[in-house]
Amino acid sequence: IGLSIEQLSENNLSADKRATLLKTVQNKITHIDKNIKALLTLTTSGINRDDKVPILAVIQDIILEYKLCQERPVTFHLEIEPTLHINGAESEIRSILHTLIINAAEACLNEGKINIRAQISAQKVLTLIVIDNGSGIDKSINNSLFQPHVSTKPEGAGMGLYIAKRIISLHYQGDII
Repeated sequence: IGLSIEQLSENNLSADKRATLLKTVQNKITHIDKNIKALLTLTTSGINRDDKVPILAVIQDIILEYKLCQERPVTFHLEIEPTLHINGAESEIRSILHTLIINAAEACLNEGKINIRAQISAQKVLTLIVIDNGSGIDKSINNSLFQPHVSTKPEGAGMGLYIAKRIISLHYQGDII
């Protein structure tokens, strides 16, 4: 956000570049807001987790949001049944999926490719697989990846995967591996 605001103060910006930067700031603020709400759910009780959350629709929203504020080309390939859903709080599910998809997009190489596959087993267990064409997880953080404040990104706070994993394990009997 700070970098975008700094760029916005330049006098010779084109209208398109200004609009792109404003969109980036708005999307980052929205993402921060979602993370704060998700963080609050770690300690909050009384949240309705009985809504039918459509997995494909949420993922498509996240991809659209990403494409609106990023100039780097990333191709997404989805293998998700349109009727696939999970019972839960949409804000929590959206936050988890957002973290996984955006992390994958940021890890991609120049011509980014991300495959997202979701399936449900006969035992009603949802498995979501997100595969990017990045170089993989930095070995220096591999063992501490899901700990708070662990990140290889200069602007990263290292809270996204930590929060996502905590929400999944606390409220959905799931895991991120």
